[in-house]
Amino acid sequence: MNRLPYWENDLDFEVSDLFPYDMDWRPVSVNRFCGDKMVGLAQGAMALGSEFIYVSGLGSGIAGTMTWDGDPEGMAGFSLGFTLMFGYSPAMEEVVSDVLEEGEESGDSALIAGVTECIFRSSSVPRGARKIIMMATPLPLKDEAGFIDDLLFAMGRHCSIDHLIPYYAEKFGFRRSSVPYETDDVMDLRIATVLHSFEMSETRNVVGPPPDVSMPPIFDFRLSLG
Repeated sequence: MNRLPYWENDLDFEVSDLFPYDMDWRPVSVNRFCGDKMVGLAQGAMALGSEFIYVSGLGSGIAGTMTWDGDPEGMAGFSLGFTLMFGYSPAMEEVVSDVLEEGEESGDSALIAGVTECIFRSSSVPRGARKIIMMATPLPLKDEAGFIDDLLFAMGRHCSIDHLIPYYAEKFGFRRSSVPYETDDVMDLRIATVLHSFEMSETRNVVGPPPDVSMPPIFDFRLSLG
């Protein structure tokens, strides 16, 4: 069953006209310009059948496989909040959910997370749509570097990790899928929908969050440098 809620609002993500969306030849090493941790996120995500799409934070800066040409939103200045996006995979959803639950237990987590559909565009022209996992907060994380370290550790210890995936993606190229919900089990979705219709707290404890909820408002405060 789903560990994170489905957000019913779609996202738009602007990428460069020159970005190799359909076939990316350097989906891991392109992050070397942003530091070893960003490379680790790219390797770990891909090894779990996901992809490190985008991060923005005071400590991490702006990085991700989709941002080699700069800020995808084309906005001046830098964000006070924190945003992190991955391509969807069941293993990645488990990792994110576990890390956030551990943060909530220790009182350190201010992030909200969910699964939604993201449409990638170049000059307003759609390049593709994908199902993504998004984590965000409008305020700076208490320990952004520590959160990234916890996420990297959780990726490395997951039972489904396959380090050959990022290796072959770098060697032979990475082709992105244009089907946003190819990972869902239709029967599981139908069962979850029926159970949630009872609106019983005992049922919610078993099947997890509702299948579709509105995306929480995320206010992005930015400071201009000039």
